[in-house]
Amino acid sequence: AISLAQAIDPTLTGYQEVANILNQGLSCGNCNNVPALMLDLILEEVDPTNSSGGSSSGPEDDSYEENDAFDSAATIHCGDTLDLFAASLDYDFYSFESVGGTPIEVSISADHGADLDLYWVKGMSFPQDTLSSSESPTGDESLTFTSTGETMVILVNPWFNEQTNDYNSDSYQLTLDCEPIEDSTSGVRGGG
Repeated sequence: AISLAQAIDPTLTGYQEVANILNQGLSCGNCNNVPALMLDLILEEVDPTNSSGGSSSGPEDDSYEENDAFDSAATIHCGDTLDLFAASLDYDFYSFESVGGTPIEVSISADHGADLDLYWVKGMSFPQDTLSSSESPTGDESLTFTSTGETMVILVNPWFNEQTNDYNSDSYQLTLDCEPIEDSTSGVRGGG
């Protein structure tokens, strides 16, 4: 099934529809979550003569896709600050390594306030594979933990409310800080 906006412009993706709203800072305070009124707001932004899909094409998947599963986590590095995109109903897994005992801080910040959650995980089964989590109704989340010395995996999850059918997607910034520590036996600093 396609949306009415996609019927007007067949090249328009669902991500672009959401991005058009987010990038234009659009809100519909009088829509009262009525889908038809919200669709009207989207349609105002679609220009059928613009093959890019409206007033702003919005982000597609970021360059780290396909990182939708634990086993296909994208590799990142200590010290990285990345500009990314979380599509609705699309997990983003990232893996990294650091010296055991290194203090780690991972943070995300959604550009337009979407509800994105952050997890340190050891597999795909929730909640039993969750080692640490940061879940608030904002897109600003952070985790602090100590490196195990093994490959570690974090997950960014755009929250989906099954009761209200509210989807979240947004561009976001991910920062991975790994504080270097002094190795007491060699004097070598590790971490990143």
